[in-house]
Amino acid sequence: DSSGAIGDMDSMDIHRALRSMLDHVSVSKNPALQRWAAASIRNLITEDQRRTCLAINDVAAAIAVGEEHDGMIAYDSFLPQLVSTGGVMILCSIIGADDADTRAHATGALSATIASTRAIDSSMTALSEMTGGRVGAIEEKDGDILRAIVSGGGCGSSLSQLLLSAENSVATMGCNFAATLVLPLLTDPRGSATLSPDYDPRQDTSGLAACREAAVAIASGGCLPALISLVKDAELGGRITRPIDLKKCAMETLAAVVMAVGQIGKSIIGTSGKYEDALDASTSPVASDVRDAIAALNADGMVPVALGVLGSSSSQSLNSSRDTPSSRIREAAGIILASMTSCSEEAIIELRSSGAISAMLSAAGDSGAASTSTLRGDGAPRCLGLLETASCILMYEWKKHAKSDGASSELLDRLLEAVDAGAIPTLSKVLTSKLDLDSQDKAVGGMKARDAACRILSSMFGIARSDKTGIGMERLYDAVDTDAYTYSRGGRDTPRNIVTTTLWMLQTGAQKAKDELMGGQKGAHYSAALMDLVEAALLAAGSMCGSCIAPDGGKGVLVKSDDLVNAKSAEIKQRELDVCKTACGVLVHGARQRQHVLPTLLVGGFGEKSVDATMRLSIAISQNGAMEQHALLALSGILIPVNDMLKNSLTEGDLFKFSASLVLVRFCGPHIAAGEGNGLQSVREAIRVATSVLLLPVDPNASTKQLDTQESLKSECISTLEALSTNSSLWSSISKDALPAIISYLHSNCGTGFENQTRRDARHAALRAMQHIIEVPSHAVAAAQGGLAVSATRLLSILARNNNKKEYEILILALEVLHTIAKNPDARREGRLLECGVVKSLCQVLGNAATDNPDQPTDSRANITLLGLNILQAILADVENSADMHLVLQSPAAKALVDQVAHEYRFIRALCQTLLLRTNLTIPNSGKTPIPDLYGPQLLRVEEKCASFQNTHEACFAFLFSIGVFASAIDTKASGAFWKTVFLQDMSNGGDDAEKHKLAATFCAYFLSLLSDENASLFVPLNPQKQHDYSAILCPLLRHKLVDGLRANLAEISNYDENDPYERSLLVGFRLPEICFSLLKDPELLGPVFELMKLMVNEYPDDILPLFVGSKSAILSLFDMLNLDISDHTDTDFAENIRSTIANILGTLAEQGLLASAVERFDVSGSAIAALAAASLAEDNKDVGQHDDDDDDEDRPSTGARLSSKCMQCLVELLPAEKGMMSLSSSEAEAIASRLGKKMCQMVISRFLERAKLEQYELEEEEPIIEAPDVRMLCAVAQHEAALEILNSLGGLNALSLIAGEGELSALQAMHQACKKDPSAVLNVDGHVSVMDLFTDERKYAPWRESDDSRRRVEKAAFDFLTYLCTTSLKGRKAVSNAPHCDDCIEHASHVITDLLQTSEVLEDGTESKDTENDDQGDSSDEEVEDKTDGEDEFDTDVEEKSDAVEDKQKNTKENQTSVVKKICVGKDPSMEVSAYAFLSQLVQVKKWRSVVLKDESLMDASAMVASDTTALSLQYAATFFLAKVAPFASSEADCAVSPTLLADVFHSVLKNQTGSKTANSSIIASDDLNLNLLHSVAVSGVEIVLDCVGADVQYALMKDISSRLTQLVESFTNKRNTSTDASRAHGGVLACSLTLLVLLARGKDSVHDVLLNADLIKSMIRIIQWRYDSKFSQDNTDVVSWKATVTHCLQFLSLVLRNQETQTKAGLSTEEIKGATLMIPRPGKAPRKTIDFVSALRKAVEDSDAANSIAAQRILDRINLLS
Repeated sequence: DSSGAIGDMDSMDIHRALRSMLDHVSVSKNPALQRWAAASIRNLITEDQRRTCLAINDVAAAIAVGEEHDGMIAYDSFLPQLVSTGGVMILCSIIGADDADTRAHATGALSATIASTRAIDSSMTALSEMTGGRVGAIEEKDGDILRAIVSGGGCGSSLSQLLLSAENSVATMGCNFAATLVLPLLTDPRGSATLSPDYDPRQDTSGLAACREAAVAIASGGCLPALISLVKDAELGGRITRPIDLKKCAMETLAAVVMAVGQIGKSIIGTSGKYEDALDASTSPVASDVRDAIAALNADGMVPVALGVLGSSSSQSLNSSRDTPSSRIREAAGIILASMTSCSEEAIIELRSSGAISAMLSAAGDSGAASTSTLRGDGAPRCLGLLETASCILMYEWKKHAKSDGASSELLDRLLEAVDAGAIPTLSKVLTSKLDLDSQDKAVGGMKARDAACRILSSMFGIARSDKTGIGMERLYDAVDTDAYTYSRGGRDTPRNIVTTTLWMLQTGAQKAKDELMGGQKGAHYSAALMDLVEAALLAAGSMCGSCIAPDGGKGVLVKSDDLVNAKSAEIKQRELDVCKTACGVLVHGARQRQHVLPTLLVGGFGEKSVDATMRLSIAISQNGAMEQHALLALSGILIPVNDMLKNSLTEGDLFKFSASLVLVRFCGPHIAAGEGNGLQSVREAIRVATSVLLLPVDPNASTKQLDTQESLKSECISTLEALSTNSSLWSSISKDALPAIISYLHSNCGTGFENQTRRDARHAALRAMQHIIEVPSHAVAAAQGGLAVSATRLLSILARNNNKKEYEILILALEVLHTIAKNPDARREGRLLECGVVKSLCQVLGNAATDNPDQPTDSRANITLLGLNILQAILADVENSADMHLVLQSPAAKALVDQVAHEYRFIRALCQTLLLRTNLTIPNSGKTPIPDLYGPQLLRVEEKCASFQNTHEACFAFLFSIGVFASAIDTKASGAFWKTVFLQDMSNGGDDAEKHKLAATFCAYFLSLLSDENASLFVPLNPQKQHDYSAILCPLLRHKLVDGLRANLAEISNYDENDPYERSLLVGFRLPEICFSLLKDPELLGPVFELMKLMVNEYPDDILPLFVGSKSAILSLFDMLNLDISDHTDTDFAENIRSTIANILGTLAEQGLLASAVERFDVSGSAIAALAAASLAEDNKDVGQHDDDDDDEDRPSTGARLSSKCMQCLVELLPAEKGMMSLSSSEAEAIASRLGKKMCQMVISRFLERAKLEQYELEEEEPIIEAPDVRMLCAVAQHEAALEILNSLGGLNALSLIAGEGELSALQAMHQACKKDPSAVLNVDGHVSVMDLFTDERKYAPWRESDDSRRRVEKAAFDFLTYLCTTSLKGRKAVSNAPHCDDCIEHASHVITDLLQTSEVLEDGTESKDTENDDQGDSSDEEVEDKTDGEDEFDTDVEEKSDAVEDKQKNTKENQTSVVKKICVGKDPSMEVSAYAFLSQLVQVKKWRSVVLKDESLMDASAMVASDTTALSLQYAATFFLAKVAPFASSEADCAVSPTLLADVFHSVLKNQTGSKTANSSIIASDDLNLNLLHSVAVSGVEIVLDCVGADVQYALMKDISSRLTQLVESFTNKRNTSTDASRAHGGVLACSLTLLVLLARGKDSVHDVLLNADLIKSMIRIIQWRYDSKFSQDNTDVVSWKATVTHCLQFLSLVLRNQETQTKAGLSTEEIKGATLMIPRPGKAPRKTIDFVSALRKAVEDSDAANSIAAQRILDRINLLS
């Protein structure tokens, strides 16, 4: 009505009405009543829902406004009573009624009942949540309704008939009813939750459980085919094409049904991977129903239908991102396939054969597939089912074929199929899609999608990892890299590709799961999805990190550490390393934090399924990660749960978990340090567990597979212990708990004849573990006590017998273990190495390791050699140090050592071969004579410290020496066997016997040579205490044996072939004479050895003699024998014979140059000189005794033939020489002079006397005296001042003067030096006479004149000597001038100078011709004469003919000449001419020779030109100096060749020379300071002499230039800015003094008056005064006296010039200018400064202590003041 009242409806008793209608509907006899009742029930149920909901709302409204309420609801629904009253069953029964309307109303009533119940339940749940549970109930009632419908047959044939109806409306009604039963499984987020294992819906009272029961019932009954038929259209083989909405409803219903079946089946199957077989074997009550349902689904073609729906053209054409029926049908098909593949192997196989992987992934990548589903209530994307399907198929394939080698290609095909279908970009979109994890319901679907994506990635990376071709991994990472470009480049933590996205999701999911476990309230479905996501992310991360273990595929399988390592490219390794690093960072948040997620995962905190996934990931990180990740895993606390797992799995017999736990302990345990929580204790417990496995006995009745498994398990335990042994914190635990077990295992492992790779690997690991542990001394002792040495020795013996290169690694490990024990004295003693046969095994191993062709670049045999020799040396040291050496040689230990070595012929021959290899198997110095190669291969040389030696060869030589000594001292069969092997006597069929004897003799000779070489010290012990035993006991023993062997084998060689050159090569190559010398120290061997030496010298002198100086000991022995004490031998003739022979040998060696080089090489010059000197003096003592009473010495040998001469010759050869002249140090010269000076002088004088006797008889001397050794020695010694004094005291100057007379330059120099010390001593021996004799005609053909260079040097030295003698004393000059050949000397000096002058004649025809005479002279001075005549007569005739030719040429020339041109030609070194000038300058002062010189016109002309020539400053100076000495005696008389005017011109030309050239040094100027100043000073001194003797014009010209020169000189000193250098100012004071003196002297001459009254000259003098008296300016300390004299001259001159006004006027200077004269002198680095004024300088001069200066200065001051 208009008031809105319903009328009587509100007053209706709904409960009663429903009961009545239920009664009426059960009456089938009245169809109309039944139809009406069924229709009424549907409306009454709706009204019941309305009333119930209104009552609930009223209660909620009252509570909301704060009204008091008792919590009672005003109306109770009747719906729950429908079950108890049988109403549901009644309605179900009439669904199959004949009347269609009745069926429709009944179906609608059931549907309304379910819908109303769910609506009331939702309202009650909301009220309960609102009131906190005080009012309302959370209990769901729809489950009872659904179960009643199922039990009442509501899902049976009646419903199927509706579904099969041809009328779409009826079919739609039935389909909607079926959907009502099961659709909450899709729409409710909780419906898709992962079920618990062995889930039984009948034990679950929730409504969703009832839905699952209904789904199973539908799948098991006839409704399933009916529903499937609704989906099929013509394209899929259907008969009727249904409306799209009906198809959608049917497909969604099927999706809910199949999902429920799949969930229950998956919960029963679990992780077994057996699908239908697991259902058959399950004891779950619901298992059979589910099995039947799955069978029905497969039988009815559910998979093809769903796959066909996905591939149908209608569905594809309608695909879009919008919510259309087609998209929902497509989504439902994906859910069906996902559910089927989760529980049915048959479905997976069918899909796999249909290429479903690419279909699923392609469909998942379609547009809109990733959008949120409107079908599901969990917010999943539409592609979830597709992804889950692909995930199940790939996981199935991987698990199935993971252990099958033959299926790798099939797996690769599946992988490439997925990659080509765009799996990576599709999954990347899913993983990066937006997800709100805080949403209780909407996040579940997203997590499931990511779960599926991660499982696909896990399968793909796992399959790629197992692909041996590497193609799969390459293609997969190419896809990853390509997809990475779609990622945004954000911050550091932003994922960069799908791999990092997966790891990021793992981190996020793990953290969220941890929060959920700590008190999250988002529901079980949320937690289940989150835990599944974490598990899937762990699986994906494990595969990305390189895990080979398929999920749930390792049950019952032994995980081996080596199985994890497959060949990978460097790029893949690096990628896996990076992923491991990131994954480890996710699991372990920082090394020092304690809140790590990893231990929680391992203890099952995130579910039992996550444990295996975490183990898998941890193993992958351990295997493929870096050490840093291993350490992080260890520090995370992982080892605590792993240890528990290890113990539990051992107890439970879970092989997989036990072996996996071992792997984790193996990789992480080494990084646990002391104090790291309980981790260290856990590892210690793991060690005990592993040890217990090693001690498990072997069951003889076990199968082969069981034995292999046990052996592999023990091997893994050994490998784990080996890895843990790298952690020093665990050494004590391993030593205490595991050491005996490891040794026992090693011992048993070596004892069996059965070998495989596992056993070999276990031995490797066991030895490595031992090696680490026994580094601690106490552990080494414990290992030795436990029998480790015995086990290692046993292993060495086996390996030596096998001699297999592949076993070198384990062989080296065994040697390293033994070496560690051997280097520990206590362990060595406890191990009893010698007693357990280690030496024998080592010799076998080392003998096998010998080789001549080592592998490149490294050879394992080098390590074997190094370790083996180290151990042998340690054992040998114990034997040698056990007692005194004489006791050791007979000790049981030494005998045992020989016994174990003697029969190992390979090792002994390798030792011998190694020693001989020092010779490169060729006899040295013998033209590369090859040594027979019969010993075999050598031991390798390793350049590392071996025991106390620098390399293995040195250790090898030392061992050979020691074992040889023991074998020499011990007379046993073993010793005999040793020497037979050494001498090759055991090689009965080993080649030519002669070759054997050659090799044995060579070995003995070379060994003896090494023993005799004191410098080599190859066998000399480093311990000083043992060196005595070495020299006194060991060496003699071994030498005796070797000498016997050498003698015997040399005899055998001679027996085979006396002409065999090998013996000669052997003697020479190994320097047997030196060995003989070393043996000569034994007096008993002196005679035989000496005879052998004589024989060798006589037979092979050229080869043997060099050997006498081949070593230091040999050459010293020679010198010792040279001075053999005759008194020690009864046979004096024999001793004298020795000395004579040795002297001859030394002489021969000296002549060949061998003696000197040997003395220098061995640094025995002191010993050699002493021995030779002693031998020389010893001959004098002998001569004194034999010839005192014998005046007739005609029978005595000449000086050159005597022993002393031979010794002297050796001395000369020994001493160093430079440019043919011996070079001695001062100390050496002084020592020789002291000891041999007298002897040398006597020998020299004797030689001259003997030559004089020969000349009497016109006989030629045997050799030139100059070349005699005593002469050369005397000259060399005399070069040193101290030695010269000694010789002088011994009368040596007499001998030197004789030698100097022979033109010996060194003797001339020595005489010059002696002259400097004491000229009278030289004069007393007529030394000057001998020197002057050099310039006589008799010496014209002396040898020293053959070379122009030597002639010039000798003549220069002679002139210098004579000049010095004349200069130093008047007595010397007198002696020289009165000497017999003084005229010859002067003539020769003049000739030397005139040779500088060359004359050219210009002929009428314009040609130029040289003067013949001068040309010849010039040629003779500059070039060596090539052709010389032997006789004097021939020379005279040649001279006469030459003179005639010259005269004729001169006559012809004079007829045609028009003019003559003369010039000076100076050579490169004019020092001889300088010396000649110096000599003439001294003798010109002697009246007797002055006239001779002055009359020599050629000399004077040449000197004038030389003085004017500027080519050589030294020569110009010498000539000027000579002319200055001549100047006082110059005259214009006819008998004088030089006039004052000529000299004035020469001096004037010299003064004009302002440049000059400085060449060779001068004997006159000893220092190197000759310059123009000094030259000009000499010229000025000459001008002083001749000035008064020349004309006025000459005087004027001279004084003008002198005035200018003075001005220039002053300028160079007072203005330092000019270009003058300090060298150019040298001798400036001397020149200034000469110049000012000359100016002062010339002042009174009228001819030069105008020149001297020059303003510049006067100013220059004023400047000198100002400069010298200014104390503020630094002045040179050189030429101080000259400068003082210069100042005096200037003051005197100025006092005379400035005497009146007239002279000042003529000079052009006023008084004011003079008084104001200033001098600005520059200062380096500063501004110029003015000196004191002239007046101030004069006042200082007045105060000068010099009276002349003071008076002259005062006069100048007075006149200045007077004239001013």
